[in-house]
Amino acid sequence: MKPGEHRLVAQLGADTGAMGTAVVVARAQTVDGVMIRLTRAASFVGVVFADDGSQVAGAKIVARLAIGAFGAPENRWGRAVASATADANGRFTVAPLARGIYSLEASAAGFTEERHFRLALEAGQRLDVPMKLKRLGTIEGVIKDEAGSPIPGSIITTWDWHGQRLEARSGQDGHYRIERVRPDRITVAAAHSDALGHIDRPVDVSPGSTVHANFTLPITGQLTGIVRLPSGAPAASARVELYSKSRADIAGAVATGADGYYNARLLPGFYEVTASRGALQKSQRRMVRARASAELNLELAEEPQSAERGITGIVLDAAGQPARGAWVGVRRADSLGTMVFIADRERGSALTGEDGRFEVQPFGRADDEDSVSVVARAGGSFGKVQGLKAGAEVVVQLQKAATVVGHAIGFRGGSYRALVEPHDPSGPTEASSWIRFEGDQFTLTDLAPVPSVLRVRQGDYAAAIELTVEPGQTTEVDVRLAAETPITGRLVDGATGESVAETWVMVTGETFSSRVVGSDIEFERAASNGSIGLSWTQAGAAEAAIDQVLPGGPAALAGLRGGDLIVAVNGEPVEGAGDASDLIRGPIGTPAAITVRRNGGELTVQVVRGDLDALTAGSHQWML
Repeated sequence: MKPGEHRLVAQLGADTGAMGTAVVVARAQTVDGVMIRLTRAASFVGVVFADDGSQVAGAKIVARLAIGAFGAPENRWGRAVASATADANGRFTVAPLARGIYSLEASAAGFTEERHFRLALEAGQRLDVPMKLKRLGTIEGVIKDEAGSPIPGSIITTWDWHGQRLEARSGQDGHYRIERVRPDRITVAAAHSDALGHIDRPVDVSPGSTVHANFTLPITGQLTGIVRLPSGAPAASARVELYSKSRADIAGAVATGADGYYNARLLPGFYEVTASRGALQKSQRRMVRARASAELNLELAEEPQSAERGITGIVLDAAGQPARGAWVGVRRADSLGTMVFIADRERGSALTGEDGRFEVQPFGRADDEDSVSVVARAGGSFGKVQGLKAGAEVVVQLQKAATVVGHAIGFRGGSYRALVEPHDPSGPTEASSWIRFEGDQFTLTDLAPVPSVLRVRQGDYAAAIELTVEPGQTTEVDVRLAAETPITGRLVDGATGESVAETWVMVTGETFSSRVVGSDIEFERAASNGSIGLSWTQAGAAEAAIDQVLPGGPAALAGLRGGDLIVAVNGEPVEGAGDASDLIRGPIGTPAAITVRRNGGELTVQVVRGDLDALTAGSHQWML
């Protein structure tokens, strides 16, 4: 086998089985003792529909078995293990499948793909999953200048929260057309072909529709200058980056010539200009006006060097052998549980090498006297060492993963969701997301053997149970679903006793904050709710763009910042700010994995929800 992470699947007649956890194989290594338990095969069945209700013949359906893929975003949804093609009536059967957690995706020419995530299959189960595809749309329009004349050759770009990015150029008449656009709220940007910066606007694309988006591009200005070294000599090959304050994005960058001179054509606006070369950097602000030239000379200065030192060590598996490809994260004692867990993207995490060794830089402020914890994960195998100082050498011993078998009491048929949340951050794990089950028994595998809470929810019925799981052991629990208690009330002015309208109300717990238009309040849930300290650009927007983060709050400590676009929470893709808000809200002290898109790449951080009043000193400015 190729070196790397693998999960084996076995089949004998109508029986199938899969490894409970992934195994990492190093070069020239033999992994022995692998056990696969065969059970009756399971299957996905269903019908693929179009948005108009018709069946989609010939659609391709792929089942992906979820595995831990730490630091490998391309494996986020798991690896394909079986597929099928829909018949003339759109019907499909994906089989045989082993018991496990799957994602199911359907695709067809001219349609968007549809995905269902974290579907649990038990032995012999036949799970019906209808799939609905949406027809692709079109965006077209005309690009003109301020005098109303068409601009040929301008660049038009679209993007959405799925990461789809399309591009076109305007013709001689200024017209452009972009086809095969995903139905969604789409951001369309227009730019001059020979200048930095763009203007953009959102458009709503419905299935099969053609949407018009016209732009008037302002006449550009020019910013020039010389970048010098601290000695006064010209800084050749320095990078000059231009950040648009009004549009809150990076307009682009240019490089200096041998004489330190740079020249940037820009849309009018206020820019933060940063010049850098190696460890040298300088930033200043400058206004650029249409048709005008502005000059900004910059002298580079040495950036303060961080005194922070990394932590090195080795991760050993349960048998005492070096664990290749294990994820390692570090957090400070005062970081409210913040853990960054995409290696090589930001400080705070790393992956072990062939010899099981790692080096990781603590995330946050630099202070060698800070106490930090190192956490290691390989699948559900878990290890932790506390009380370390920067510069330490450490051995992290992994313990075997645990399994929980639950029995849903009060189950009313249909499907329900289950979630295991560790009390303290334990690194990236597939089990830290809601998983859909059918039937009164459910199994959660690959769990870190740490104190956790098991949550089960079906509509307005829910349960929460504290878990104590042992390494390598299976724990059986009974989960009794009960109706949640509504909370009602009235908002009044404390001085006058009169009703107060147009305000926000929060009930701490699993309940989300609610904007109350009248003075009557009614909530459907009543458990403790926490905050990570951020606000939206637009609370009801179709994309979840962060406006600001609360200084010192969990989001800020995790490295989130204004302009980040939240694309997933706990592995669940989000569809707009409202969707993200619902997924982010949760009990105080519980973790949330936030995936954001920044500068064309993705970053995932783990934060622990804090107390809203403690974070804001009683101010309700920060709603999430």
